[in-house]
Amino acid sequence: MIHPDYEDNWNVKAYVDGMSESNSISVDYKQVIKDFDVAFSEKNRLITVGPLQSFMQRMIRGCRLHVKLTDILQK
Repeated sequence: MIHPDYEDNWNVKAYVDGMSESNSISVDYKQVIKDFDVAFSEKNRLITVGPLQSFMQRMIRGCRLHVKLTDILQK
């Protein structure tokens, strides 16, 4: 199983095809990142994000980062 990208609750059950199945268990996942630093440089043309740390204060490497650019002058 891969940890979800957001806080969630999963119900998990294991199967052995044609032979048996386990009881269900409930797994609560915590939100991994609650806050992060953002810095702008080169006349706001370069955005630096991080370092990214989990709720356990561990460095997070190789995660996906989505940036949404919006016009702040739009009404």
